[in-house]
Amino acid sequence: MITKIIALLLILLLPYSCHAGVLSSPYPADIIVLPNDGQKPILELIQNATESVWMCSYELSDKKIVSSLCTAKQCGVDVRVMLEGKPYGTSTVNTESANKLIGAGIAFSWSNPQFTITNANYIIIDHRKIVLLTLDLTEESLTQYRGYGIFISDPKVVREAEAVFIADWQKKEYAPACPSMLISPDNSRQKLLEIISNAKKKIWIQTHLLQDEEIIGCLIGAKRRGVNIKIILAESIPIVKGINLKTQKYLSTQGINVKLQRTPYPHGIMMLIDEKIALVGSQGLDTQSLNDYREMGVVITHPAAIKRLKGMFSYN
Repeated sequence: MITKIIALLLILLLPYSCHAGVLSSPYPADIIVLPNDGQKPILELIQNATESVWMCSYELSDKKIVSSLCTAKQCGVDVRVMLEGKPYGTSTVNTESANKLIGAGIAFSWSNPQFTITNANYIIIDHRKIVLLTLDLTEESLTQYRGYGIFISDPKVVREAEAVFIADWQKKEYAPACPSMLISPDNSRQKLLEIISNAKKKIWIQTHLLQDEEIIGCLIGAKRRGVNIKIILAESIPIVKGINLKTQKYLSTQGINVKLQRTPYPHGIMMLIDEKIALVGSQGLDTQSLNDYREMGVVITHPAAIKRLKGMFSYN
């Protein structure tokens, strides 16, 4: 009788614990490292599409990628592209790319204005596969920045990305449901805090910006639990350099090792937990990225992917 009651309680509680927690995708994942691997794997993904290519990016200017999208459209593929309408500064690359895409008959939309900016960078292929990138699709980003991409066919991840894409395309609200994905501004903060809090031995982080006080406090808490923490932050851009330098100095007083990296300039986030779990996404660890921006990341456990990410972190 007691056994039956326990089993019933587990069944009742399981959906809630899964919904509240962060569950890593168990599916195989291929990793690309930028600028090392270049845009070839991304081009091949688009070129091999037979049904659909849905793309969201902060900026798009890479000529080969734009050309591949136009060719896919000519081959009868359902191509949809969504870009940030107001990128930082006076950049006109998105307007120029939008004109080319629309001229080729490609369905186009500006991103959802309810977010300060849309910084999520992902491509969904044939409703079955997604590449989720830490950086945007400009020639500068792909050739000069340190970034990562995850190619994954997990149906839950693909469905979630498609649901986000459709909601943002239609300028509607959406409540994320996939436990292995981090979607800003909805759940990235909560899940990042949980990931850091659950670390047992190691936390390795590479990101362009670390400024959020709650995240910093959680990292300090992990350090005090005995977790080995290594952090790589961007050094190049003046405003980021000043913030990250301040963070570096403060965390050094807490015994946390922080390195400022000039080249390749890191963008987005790559996080390794206990060498068993990895997070890759467009997020920065700053308050705006977590609270105001549209960002997207995924948590994985695939050993081969973890191994390559670990190797690249050590190389950096």
